[in-house]
Amino acid sequence: MIYPATSPIRVLYMHKTNTLVTTLKIMFVPCATVFISSFCIMVIELVAGRIIARFLGSSLYTWTSVIGVVLAGITIGNYTGGRLADRFRPAKTLAILFAVCAVACLVTIVANNLIGKFTWLWQFNWPTRILLHVTAVFLLPSAILGTISPVVAKMALERGLPTGRTVGDIYAWGAAGSIAGTFVAGYYLIALMGTVSIVYGVAAVMIIMALFYGAGLRAGRTSELA
Repeated sequence: MIYPATSPIRVLYMHKTNTLVTTLKIMFVPCATVFISSFCIMVIELVAGRIIARFLGSSLYTWTSVIGVVLAGITIGNYTGGRLADRFRPAKTLAILFAVCAVACLVTIVANNLIGKFTWLWQFNWPTRILLHVTAVFLLPSAILGTISPVVAKMALERGLPTGRTVGDIYAWGAAGSIAGTFVAGYYLIALMGTVSIVYGVAAVMIIMALFYGAGLRAGRTSELA
């Protein structure tokens, strides 16, 4: 059935359609950003166990330490990111954070090789040595990656959409990114690329995101000057 252009039903339908399209446009960048950052966190978590296996092997202790340390890093990052979001402009903060994330990911390779040769760790029992090694290598990168989500949430909230829906979308897309990162890394990337190449790939993605937000800042300044 075709309704006239002035029909209340058609007007309501067009209003809802326009609202949906507008919402998708407004939320695309924040949701894509948190999806990518969560994807990368899980990729790093999965390859972490393989990176440290050279010195620590693979066991229940190594995976327990990796999961616990990464979650601790994310917790610290969420706490810190919320305060950064309140003090600085989200776009500028994200550009800097993504650049720092790229460096932190690359440092894990070097740090793992150095810490694996530290003889002072040998004085501890095996589970403690594993925990200290994993903490020294992966806590900081996980914390830096964890700062992204609160800053993105602040950026999304500034766009004027309902608070509950906005926060829910950010959480949902973050969870979706974590799920995707888990399966893509575990089923495909590790076998295809190897652990070190994956870390380089994650760092490259972080650099691209930093450039994206940096370019957005420059474009914003140019439009203000014009």
